[in-house]
Amino acid sequence: MMKRFLYTTIIVFFLSVVIWYFNPKQYDKTLEGVYYQLGDNDVYEEVSVQLNGTL
Repeated sequence: MMKRFLYTTIIVFFLSVVIWYFNPKQYDKTLEGVYYQLGDNDVYEEVSVQLNGTL
């Protein structure tokens, strides 16, 4: 009886992990930085990149 309970618990845990892993997740990220060109001090501006979607 104890083996059956253990096997059932392991199977339920494994299925939970598989369902969580394959469920789509929202991904929203904003990255800030600077744009520049080496050797030319006039080219310098702040940029922001937004990543929105699902994985």
